[in-house]
Amino acid sequence: MSAAPDNLEDGTIDAGLYLLDLIRKPENIYSRNDLAIVCGTTPYQIAIIEKRAMEKINEEFKKRAAELLPQPPPAYIPPRMISLAIQRGNYDNRDKRNQNNF
Repeated sequence: MSAAPDNLEDGTIDAGLYLLDLIRKPENIYSRNDLAIVCGTTPYQIAIIEKRAMEKINEEFKKRAAELLPQPPPAYIPPRMISLAIQRGNYDNRDKRNQNNF
């Protein structure tokens, strides 16, 4: 069971979700319609909240994955492309930024 939210006014989404959390069994699955009725809102608003929550989870996952996973190796540049860039004069092996200019 989660801790009670700070604002448990009647009809708020937080209050409805808290009440459901108190009475639900692990095997219960609620539809957006069920959640909307208990929370005093519409199924559309529940869908928006779900979407925002999933975006936040996805961003947090990406942030943590970037911290934990090794950085990918630099992209492979075929030797022929490097020689063409040198011939055209837009490659300088002392400046890595110029490797993307060909």
